[in-house]
Amino acid sequence: MNVLIGFYSLNNCEATAPKLAKYLGYNHFGPINLIVGKMGKRVAKELNLPLRKRENGTEAGWDVILEGEDQKEGFLWRLKNSIVEAFREMEYEEMEIDISITEELPKGIELYEGLKQTITVNKYERNKLARAICLEKYGFDCKVCGFDFEDKYGEIGREFIHVHHVKPISEIGKEYKINPETDLIPVCPNCHSMIHRDKNKTMTIEELKEKIKTEVNK
Repeated sequence: MNVLIGFYSLNNCEATAPKLAKYLGYNHFGPINLIVGKMGKRVAKELNLPLRKRENGTEAGWDVILEGEDQKEGFLWRLKNSIVEAFREMEYEEMEIDISITEELPKGIELYEGLKQTITVNKYERNKLARAICLEKYGFDCKVCGFDFEDKYGEIGREFIHVHHVKPISEIGKEYKINPETDLIPVCPNCHSMIHRDKNKTMTIEELKEKIKTEVNK
């Protein structure tokens, strides 16, 4: 999933194996080649799809999920449109996509959010790596009320949380550079809904904390 999301997060959903490896924090691109090949074969087996035969008689799996072509900088992979559309549909339906990037994240990456797209209605692209960095720093408990889904629900709740934009990107309306450690914060769905309850004003984390303290805990 990290590899797929890596492709999805990069410009035009495409990258060479070395570029994607660097983006995801791998020291070498070898594991990327292995993951992509095995993933393609698993998808083909699950969906009963034929695999392409190489000249040496072995089966290739990467082109089940990717398109590819030789470029000056190397062999360029591109996520197939059907997978790109599946990711966009999940975002449109506001489904959570869990990301657990365990490798050290590369330093100096500039992350952007707010790239406006049109699907059926206008929506705003969420940068998945920015979410991962935010959760790596803050963890998965709500920073308003402290709720932890894993404590409450066990394994099914592990690593589930919403990530709130301190300044909603819908208010910005253009692409902007984001700092995942200052511009994003994990909150539970209930607190997230309360933050946006007033359609005219987005409540701050501090304001909601104060409301809970003064109005609920009387």
